[in-house]
Amino acid sequence: MTHARRARFRFEGIEVDSVLRELRRGPERVPLAPKPFELLLLLVVNRHRSVSRAEILEQVWPGVHVSDATLASTLRDLRRALGDDGRQSRLVRTLRGVGLRFIAPVEEIRSAPDPDAEARLFVGRAELLGRLHAALAAASRGQGGVLLIAGPPGIGKTRLADEFARQARAEGSVVLIGRSPEIGAAFSYRPWTQVLRELLDGAGRAPEGLASELGPRAADLARLLPELAGAAAASAAEPSDESDAALFRLFDSTASLLARAARRAPIALVFDDLDRVDRPSLRLLEFAADELVAARVLIVGLYRSSELGGEHPLAETLAELQRHPRLQSCRLEALSPDETALLVRGCAGGDPPADVVRAIQRRSEGNPFFARALALHWVEPVQGTADADAGRWVREVPESIRHLVRGRVLRLSEPCREMVAAAAVLGREFCAEVLARMLDADEDGLADLEEEARRAGLLEPSHPFATRFVHALVQESVYAELAPARRRELHRLAGEALESGGDDGGRHLAEIARHFALGGETTAPRAVEAAVRAAREAERRLGFADGSDLYQLALSALDRANPLDRARRCDLLVALARALLRDRELEPAARAARSAVELAHDLGSPVRQARAALVLAAARELGSPARLSRASLVLAEHATLRDVALVPLLEESLAALAPEPTPLRALLLAEISKLLFDGAEEKRRMQLSDEAVAVARASDDPEALAAALLARRHALAGPARLDDRIAAISEAVARADQMGSATWRIVARSWRAADLLESGNSAGAELDVETAERIARDEHLQRFESFPLRWRAMRALLEGRFADARIAIDEALAAGHHARDPNAVPWHGGQLAALMLEEERWEELEAFAPEALSWLEPSRTRIPGATAFFARFDAVRGRTDRARGTLATLAAGGFEDLERGPDFLVAGSFLAELCAFLDERDHAGRLYAKLAPYAERIVLVEHALACRGSASLFLGLLARTVGRADAARAHFERAIEVNTELGAARYSERARAELALLGRNRPG
Repeated sequence: MTHARRARFRFEGIEVDSVLRELRRGPERVPLAPKPFELLLLLVVNRHRSVSRAEILEQVWPGVHVSDATLASTLRDLRRALGDDGRQSRLVRTLRGVGLRFIAPVEEIRSAPDPDAEARLFVGRAELLGRLHAALAAASRGQGGVLLIAGPPGIGKTRLADEFARQARAEGSVVLIGRSPEIGAAFSYRPWTQVLRELLDGAGRAPEGLASELGPRAADLARLLPELAGAAAASAAEPSDESDAALFRLFDSTASLLARAARRAPIALVFDDLDRVDRPSLRLLEFAADELVAARVLIVGLYRSSELGGEHPLAETLAELQRHPRLQSCRLEALSPDETALLVRGCAGGDPPADVVRAIQRRSEGNPFFARALALHWVEPVQGTADADAGRWVREVPESIRHLVRGRVLRLSEPCREMVAAAAVLGREFCAEVLARMLDADEDGLADLEEEARRAGLLEPSHPFATRFVHALVQESVYAELAPARRRELHRLAGEALESGGDDGGRHLAEIARHFALGGETTAPRAVEAAVRAAREAERRLGFADGSDLYQLALSALDRANPLDRARRCDLLVALARALLRDRELEPAARAARSAVELAHDLGSPVRQARAALVLAAARELGSPARLSRASLVLAEHATLRDVALVPLLEESLAALAPEPTPLRALLLAEISKLLFDGAEEKRRMQLSDEAVAVARASDDPEALAAALLARRHALAGPARLDDRIAAISEAVARADQMGSATWRIVARSWRAADLLESGNSAGAELDVETAERIARDEHLQRFESFPLRWRAMRALLEGRFADARIAIDEALAAGHHARDPNAVPWHGGQLAALMLEEERWEELEAFAPEALSWLEPSRTRIPGATAFFARFDAVRGRTDRARGTLATLAAGGFEDLERGPDFLVAGSFLAELCAFLDERDHAGRLYAKLAPYAERIVLVEHALACRGSASLFLGLLARTVGRADAARAHFERAIEVNTELGAARYSERARAELALLGRNRPG
């Protein structure tokens, strides 16, 4: 193969490089568009003579009709770049009627043929480079931005990134590049680890000094950079229920480090192959984009647009980034015919025949990688000629790029072919040390083979310690050519080579697992062990998505290694379900947990079954409300419907456990108690919650006790036991404070706030909400951010500030989406329905409710509050017969079942309005008797979704309906007093209106 002939010329301190297509004045690059550069090169090469207009047009614009104005404009651009004056030219002289001639003395800089010149050749992309530099310039002024570049494989994304990095570094900026492998699994946050390590290495600081300078942030960053001294203990910690906080600290420490480093020099973070980046890295990218919006940091992402589908993780990230105020999205298009011709000539190092250039243009369709590969394929060395630069043009075009790569590989020596094949198994980028261990070769000898492959146009240097294929398509083509048996053998060798490298902080665990998994039956047992270690390492790094992928890999490998080891499979399924649950992948988590439960049952392993059943319950409780069957909540931030079908499963698990007081037993008892939410199950629910608390106390496990006390609080639901409920949840608050768990401190306070408000203690409720909000903010627990927003929306509704309520409702939805709360939409729909109800927008509510409250529909007949709401709505919309039927059903037995339910006050408030609307005196009298003991209570919809003010207002409606005017007046007056103190302006006005109406209707 002939290497590109590099010609360089120097005049008046300006240097022209024919291969790099660069114009430099000293160390500075002089910007010059392709056509003016082509004109300059033509004139300089032919400086011994004048060049006619016809020759200029033929050479600079081959096959294109160009006007005199275009030629004149190109000449003006050239002279402007050179600092030449057309009237008194020192460099380019116009010879009227003849053409142009370069008249200044020119020194030709001769050098040996440069085998790397073709690799550095960069053509076109002036507009995109300009946008990149403009975005970096804006970032340098504190206007951090995000620039996304999409394009098909081979279009030149990586080459554009490298060229931008070269230019930006020359101008004093810091450019940090993170890439992801094509084959094999990377550890979580690999591209971020790459850029941070490059940043810290560039600072020239020892890890110990950096750890001291970073202070507490070093412990967080040690999850990505284990070499940071003094952070080993923190980095080794297992993720806990505070993983949201740990994740935030990791993200925040990363963003803070970059922002601080950017004060010294602008930083460009370049993420190549963004479509291959792991999901945790994408989440960190989203966070960094938000946090660095005012920092001197530009984030550049390049990705294959052809790889994206609706379920691709990058699609979610791209949608999230649309909110960024300085987002730019670009598409890398094909090279123009002129640019393709320039590239072909640069690769050829001469002037190939015009028909060859046109054929390459046509076949490559402007794809730079294809054009470069085809051009190099066309240039074949002539054996036995004296002129080493001579070449012959081969007119046969390969059928595909794979054939083209195969042709290059076949021309290599046998040892070099073996080396290239092994490298392709390692991935696009590989380390010589690992490759040497893999092939049991000497590194010096391997360097010679790498040089041979580099000269064949297959490999190129990546950084001082790594080499890479010139393009992902080359690596993929070489890998695809491997016979299956050979591929498996090389994967085995790759896994062993990486494994023998010693402790590297877990960076290669996922790659080892993947190689052993692809190594066939013989390496499958090793794949299981490696995948489990890699999954745990991913979870330690808070990469739960990667952890779940690796547990899946372990399960797949176990099927080949030992399909009869069902106990191991069960344990892996539980681990998978937990990882999916932490990553908010709830349906897959439930499926994995369900499989584990069934397997544990078949194995006769009660402990395994209990653990799997608890994970299943958690996944179902946090899952899609429309698919479940009962209203309740497991944690403060989630409005869910409980799956009562789980009760027999949990009971079976409980019965199989040994009777000892263990935390697992306490958790099962608490879970069953929470699921038995119907009034009919009241006695059993109370027994289970009592036993859960007792077992938890005996087990001396703080978290189990907190869970049991919360279950106790739920078991005491209903207005008759409010004092006991407050006592139970107050103990849970105290226990949570003692054990220091931010999650439990928020959960317990959020429930106590609701109970205190129901009791009329508005100040105590507000204090709990403020405390919960502060803890969530200080500990960066994003999943709890929506709760105080929902509380504010409830208060705004209560006070009649409907515009403010709508803002808070929408903010809560946004916070829920940001935290990936699966119940953000149901909460939002519920509060919007409450808003429409308060504003009496009945027609809108009629259209809105079926979809927004569809999650309640399966339980419409089982949740009295929901049933009463829909009955009240039916009456207002004229469906009075249906409303009366619902009222009669709920009134069966004198409202006895309704009174025992957890939402009696809510249901009673809607039914009181319904009785008044329909003038149902008999039902009103019986309901009054049940509701009267709770006249001093505040009517609160589950977990502060909405508040309906003092119960006295609804007692007044019932008393008036049955003709007890004096009692009604007393209730309305008390409602005015309580609601005014509560700040419930909306319900104070309603009580005054009802009182006035009562006065107008007084006899006489």
